[in-house]
This record gives sequence, C-alpha cells and structure tokens, in this order.
Amino acid sequence: MTELFRLAVSPGAVILRWISAWAGCFLLWVGIASASHVCPGDCDGDRRVEVSELTRGVATALGSTDVRFCPPMDVDNDGGVGVVDLVAAVRAALNGCPPHPPTATPTPTPTPVYDPQLPPVGSVDLQSWLRQGFYRDWRRVGGFGLPYHSAGDTVRGEWQYINDAMYASLVCATLEPHPAGVAAVQEMVDLEDGSPTGWLLSRKLREDSDDGRGWYWYQESDGVVLAAGSGVGECAGCHGGEELAFSIDYYAASNWPSLGSCRVIPESDGGVCTDLGLPPQAEPYVGQIEVGSGDPRPATLYLGSSIFLERWYFRQTRPDGFTKRFCGSTVPRPVSGKLTHLSADEIEFYYANPSSDRPWDVRFRGRRRDSGGEGDNR
Repeated sequence: MTELFRLAVSPGAVILRWISAWAGCFLLWVGIASASHVCPGDCDGDRRVEVSELTRGVATALGSTDVRFCPPMDVDNDGGVGVVDLVAAVRAALNGCPPHPPTATPTPTPTPVYDPQLPPVGSVDLQSWLRQGFYRDWRRVGGFGLPYHSAGDTVRGEWQYINDAMYASLVCATLEPHPAGVAAVQEMVDLEDGSPTGWLLSRKLREDSDDGRGWYWYQESDGVVLAAGSGVGECAGCHGGEELAFSIDYYAASNWPSLGSCRVIPESDGGVCTDLGLPPQAEPYVGQIEVGSGDPRPATLYLGSSIFLERWYFRQTRPDGFTKRFCGSTVPRPVSGKLTHLSADEIEFYYANPSSDRPWDVRFRGRRRDSGGEGDNR
C-alpha cells in the first residue's frame, strides 16, 4: 500500500496523512463501497483503477483539480474528495472493482385469459380474442358464401359461427328472447388466399334486448373498427327491422344451424329427433298418427317446450302457428296447427300446411305413456 502511494504522490507528508487515516476510515469505506454501483476512482469507466486515476484523486483532494473531472472518485457523494473516497479508490485498485449489481428481471405482463365461449366487450380485448380464433371451435352454420356486409374493394367471402349458448337457444329452447351470453361471429375472408379481412360480432349482454341496446355489436374491416358498442344504431336497426325478415330477437334466423347433428331416437320409440347432448324435457305420448286420407299408424309424440313427432320437430311461434323442421333440414317451415289437451293424460295435435285446403294434413292423438295406457287406438 505504501509503495502504491509513493508512486501516486510525491509529498511525503501527504502519504503519511493518508496512511494514518486508513484504519479509522476502513469500516466506513466498507459500507460505502459495498453499496456503490460505480467503481470508486474509476474515472474512465473501464472497471479498473490505475495509478494515474489515484494521482488525479489525490490532486482533487488537494484542490488542484475539480471533482467533476472524475465523478466516481466522490464515493460518498459529498461534492469533494476526502479520506474515505481515496481509501475506497485504493481498495478498488488493489482488489478490483465491486461487481455489478444483478440485473432485475422485468415482471412479464400477464397474458389475458379469455373465455372461448364468450367474446369480451371492448375493442382491444375483442380484437385479441378474434385474432386468436376462439370462435373457430364454435358451430359453423351455413356454407361459405358472399357476405351481406361488405367494405372496401377486396373480394370477400364469409363463414358464420355461433357459440353453444346460441345453438341451444335456437334448437333446444324457446325462439325468443335469447338468453344473455349468446353470440355469433361472421368471419370475412379474402377469396384469393383465405386470410381473414374482418369480423362482425353480436353478443347479447342481458336478457332484455331493449331495442337492440341489450346487444353488443362489433364490425371490423381491414384493421379499421367500423362499429363497436351496445345498441349501435345501424346494427340494431337492421337486425330488429323488417329488412331481415327472419331475424329472431336480433339474430338472423335464416342462419339457423342444421339439425343434421341431432341424435335420432329409434323408430321403435317414435323416431323423433333431439339435439345431441341436450335431451328434451318432454313427456312421451303414445297413440296414432293420421296423414291425409291414409290409414292411422302407431306413433309416439314428445311434448315439452317443443313437440317432436316422428322425425319432425315443431316449436310454437304464435297461438295458432308452429315452425316445422325435419331432422337435417335447414329451412324452417311455418304451419298452422293446434295442440289440445283432451284430458289430464290425453292430447291431440294437428297441423296443416298454409297452402292446404283441409282443416289438417297430419293429426296425432295419444295418451301419456306413464299413465298406464297403451295409447289412443281410435
């Protein structure tokens, strides 16, 4: 240590002064040096303290130069160079600079967790949700076709998807209103490469449609958001108006899913069609069915929120009218008809097509199975 000071400075009195102060300042230096992120006395920042830098530190302590020419020499940040600073610099020259503090690992931004069946409300989250393609695991309804909505000059087609809640509402529950949580997505694609160019989305926010304000509407084309929010006037006006004749509670019913995925009850049990995984809460009635002037034949009718008769599926849409669909058909057919409870355990159901001149084309009479009867044989 004495040799290093002799090389750094020439006046012997200065050397003796620094050496005599070493012991008194050592412990203080330990605390400062260990806390410092800058190497004490390393004026040029090369992580080494040379004799020339020690000489500059002594000169600064003697007032021959200013500390601003070597800020790392001022270890205790008091605006000057004193005993503590010089001892720390000598220590760094002998033992090396203190190690750099460990680099803090940045906290990763949490990735939003989305519900695959429920699109988020709000443009930023919804754009992320759409681009992750959650809706492609929904039921795709209809075929690939030219879009009803269009924007820009790109030639486009569209795919249409509905979530499980919408499917259940359309096929297994009442026609309207749809429950909160139903949603539908139209994916617009470039006909040349099949890449998405935009999306249209509708999601019901609450039970009451409230003239379309109970729905959230979203439209994006080529990265530009054209509509976003609840009760968007143009969206709600079109879906709730007369322009879409088949719109049921603000959803275009012409896009109903096919019942081709339904489970068919064996013909020995009436051959009725029900939705896969959603069995009807229905009571079976056994009896006979008459079609036109033909002979009656045995049949089973299931009566619940809807009516299943053989392979026909009915849902009452007005007091004197039903929507009739064949298992696998995609076109709902309105028929006029009536369901009558003849007694506590006996019913009659008949219907006629609108163009028919007969009071009924098909009639069923039967008795509830759990009543112990064998059905109506009249």
